[in-house]
Amino acid sequence: MSSTEKLICGDCKAKFDVETGKRGSSFVEFILWSTLVIPGFFYSMWRKRKPKKYCDYCGSTFLLPDNYETQAMLKPMGTKIGTEMKKKIDKPNITYKL
Repeated sequence: MSSTEKLICGDCKAKFDVETGKRGSSFVEFILWSTLVIPGFFYSMWRKRKPKKYCDYCGSTFLLPDNYETQAMLKPMGTKIGTEMKKKIDKPNITYKL
């Protein structure tokens, strides 16, 4: 029983789907619990532990849910501000007196 979860990478802003669900087999878990209690406990704990999710494109672990709020947060700032900052960085206003 797995489902897909839509995520956005916070670093490269790529959108992708991730399969979510338990690892392993329910049948094996049942057999281990019915015959051997201690291995059944450890197997259940292993199945419930969530694997770490990585970006498919850049490998980052900074993943955010794909919703409207996240998209608004990751939207680039206005071009006017970026253009003014670029002009200041490219041509600093420095005067030399001789």
